Amino acid sequence: MISDGGGEYIGNQFRRYLTDNGITQHITPPYLTEHNGIAEGANHTIMEVVRCLLFDSELGKEFWGHEALTSVHIVNGLPSRLRAHDYKTPFELWFGSHPSIGHLRTFGSTGYRHIPAVTRTNLDPSAKRWWLIGYAEDRGSGVYRLYNEEVGQVFVSRDVLFDEDVTGTGSRMRPDTNSSINEETVGNSG
Repeated sequence: MISDGGGEYIGNQFRRYLTDNGITQHITPPYLTEHNGIAEGANHTIMEVVRCLLFDSELGKEFWGHEALTSVHIVNGLPSRLRAHDYKTPFELWFGSHPSIGHLRTFGSTGYRHIPAVTRTNLDPSAKRWWLIGYAEDRGSGVYRLYNEEVGQVFVSRDVLFDEDVTGTGSRMRPDTNSSINEETVGNSG
């Protein structure tokens, strides 16, 4: 691992973590980004993808964090241009297997999240419209982060049907900037 000597990378706890996991640390002089070209290149690539997602989805800039996480998710599934990595994906280099991409959907597209029968009456709708803002990687593939503009809430679910032809527009996707985005986690039943 190459780091720039910043305080967050030289603490005893962090060094112990690296040592315990067999990671060798090389420290470059601080404030010289040209010494950390690979990381700077990766950051540039991620931000380019963020800008593309932002433009294409017409989401507000408030969603840049979700766009950044989604960008990393996408980039980790793309083959590396580095010959040293044998043109494999970062996912493949880390886990030793090809990444699954079948769960990927158009960022910002409309998703209809299933509402379980036990939480609704017979006359209530069985699905509610949400907008795709990313993936919940820590919960496995095919688990989506969805945003509901009516309640200003992020929800995690795998029971979603997508209409990828309909994406958010700037006017309908901007949350109230004074309200926080809450996250509620749900299992398979959505």
